[in-house]
Amino acid sequence: MFWRGRLAKVALVSLACLVVVVAVLAIRPTAEAQSTISDGSFIRQAGTEPGRDIYHVFIVNGRQYKWLIINPTAFCSYGCPWNQVHDVSESVMDQYTTSAYARRAGDSTVWYFIKSGDSGTRHRLNMTSAERAAAGIAETQVYLSISMTDFNQYGRGSDLTCLNYPGSCGHEPVVTIRSSSLTYEEGTPVSSRWVATVSDQDTSRSNLTVTVSGLPSGLRHSFSTSTGRVTISGTLASGTAGTHQVTVRASDGRLSDDDTFRVRVRSGASPPVINVRGDQSFDAGQRLSSVVANVSDQDTPLRNLDVTVRGLPRDLSYSFNHSNGQVTISGTVSLSAPRSSRVTITANDRTTTATERFT
Repeated sequence: MFWRGRLAKVALVSLACLVVVVAVLAIRPTAEAQSTISDGSFIRQAGTEPGRDIYHVFIVNGRQYKWLIINPTAFCSYGCPWNQVHDVSESVMDQYTTSAYARRAGDSTVWYFIKSGDSGTRHRLNMTSAERAAAGIAETQVYLSISMTDFNQYGRGSDLTCLNYPGSCGHEPVVTIRSSSLTYEEGTPVSSRWVATVSDQDTSRSNLTVTVSGLPSGLRHSFSTSTGRVTISGTLASGTAGTHQVTVRASDGRLSDDDTFRVRVRSGASPPVINVRGDQSFDAGQRLSSVVANVSDQDTPLRNLDVTVRGLPRDLSYSFNHSNGQVTISGTVSLSAPRSSRVTITANDRTTTATERFT
């Protein structure tokens, strides 16, 4: 009985030690896997369904990537190395960027793979290396070890170019407006007015499509592929008075840019109107402040008119009220002033000019 009891205790202790050893062995492979993963290793996240979501690690110039082997059939085309698959934590998985690009051995074509369950589609990238780089596809992330069996698990999809690739592929054109606002009169001729410049880092200007919309009737645009300048020309038609929002748009067939400016068209070229209040009579030595004329303009705000008065006797001055259009002369008439002076009032709206005189 004594030995039987001691043997039972020894058995219990041995069983406990065995449990510990088994527990250590159960944990250890994951820890070892995390420290021994290298180029060519197979990994999956711990807890994943057996035979599913196994990745092939490839490391290029220190950059770490992983390629998802789509199903067990594809995995066995790599030798069925089930006992070489490392179970790793999610944080370790995240250290490797998933690649969706591959190239078959001996073939320069790069394919884009879209996975869906145990199958998917493959799309030939009909793009130059420069276009792929502009789209953010680094040469280092192209998987070079894909087996023919793995490759053939994907159905053939349409080719992808910069026009239909699901991501940016280069730089967009740039439209730069020269002036945010232009002002003309109806009937005014416009000759090659430079309104915008178009540029593109990737695309020749001869391959750009440039449009201008919103121009007043009578104007047209042109685009110089040698200078990138957008100009407008023509004669503003009658009835185009108002403010026109003009949009210049440039497209390389894939990306585009646009910007706007305003064209203000004034109704006709009507000059300002000066209404003189007749000839004026003052006594020598008289102190005065007298309204001598009123100025108006049906197209131009008074604040934009330039009004001048010339020929006033010495010691008299003038002023123009931009609120009510009144022209006033003021001062003290000199005792030596001439008996008669011919005075000229001129009003200019920066397009047309009007002149009136009084004595």
